[in-house]
Amino acid sequence: MISARLTETGFTLIELIIAALIVSITAAIAIPSYSSYRLRAERSNGVACMINLARLQEAYFTRHNSYAIDLRALGYNATSAASCAHTSQYLLSAFIVDEKTCPLSRCYRLQAVPQHAQASDGDLHLIYNSAEPDPNLRLKKERGTLGSGTPWI
Repeated sequence: MISARLTETGFTLIELIIAALIVSITAAIAIPSYSSYRLRAERSNGVACMINLARLQEAYFTRHNSYAIDLRALGYNATSAASCAHTSQYLLSAFIVDEKTCPLSRCYRLQAVPQHAQASDGDLHLIYNSAEPDPNLRLKKERGTLGSGTPWI
């Protein structure tokens, strides 16, 4: 008598459920971490845009002895708000700080407002006051009113 031994191949239902559970736990950990990474990476681009705008303000000051409010004077295509060249996630603006306490010949305020996927992040303000006697206090970084997450810098 010939006996044939049957072997079963494949996965059982419990093995498939365990594999699906492992994949879902890994995704639950990885996706929020990746989203947080993207938010921080775009925030770094926003900071780079603010630093570039501050550099352009200083270059404008050396030529005109005052800071620019109109962003077209700094090379952007808009007067009041312009997208950052590095990323479209931030809208840049320049303001007079307070004409009475700090005239435009000494101070400027720059703002980066997050757009699109960055909208949950707060806006960043850079305020420069050349009249401040302490060099460490001349440039102030403030978090705006839109977000309450981690600090920008």
